[in-house]
Amino acid sequence: MSDLYWLTDEQMARLQPYFPKSHGRPRVDDRRVLSGIVFVNRNGLRWCDAPKDAILADLEQRKPPGFEGLIDSVSRAKGVIQDGLNRPLDDFLEQQDQQLQIGAQIVAGRTIEAEVLRQIFALEKQRTPLSSQQKLDVLAPVTALKQQERQLERN
Repeated sequence: MSDLYWLTDEQMARLQPYFPKSHGRPRVDDRRVLSGIVFVNRNGLRWCDAPKDAILADLEQRKPPGFEGLIDSVSRAKGVIQDGLNRPLDDFLEQQDQQLQIGAQIVAGRTIEAEVLRQIFALEKQRTPLSSQQKLDVLAPVTALKQQERQLERN
């Protein structure tokens, strides 16, 4: 087992002042933890490849009171940050998709439908997104009016 340690007794003695105090909880073997860190770094391994049960067991022993609440707070903060980072890109992509849909209607000669789409997208921006059925319900009267106009033009 001792061949797994990467640090000598002298090296451990030099590092001892930098280790945290126990504060009433039994400490894990600092030499074992440091040897794992050195092993991962020397072998170019990724931390995600390290043995997770050993890491989790170590964290379980070290966690301070209120740790779960802190983890929950960090998780929520991470979600908020991720949302803040992704939202501008998502908004830009959504806007481009809307412009493509409107442009396709205009190219197809359906300018009224393009205007309806503009209004639908403006409504969605003010409120929650409309379902496909709601969009069809908005578009149906416009389509019916357009058909009536065509019939009147033919007569």
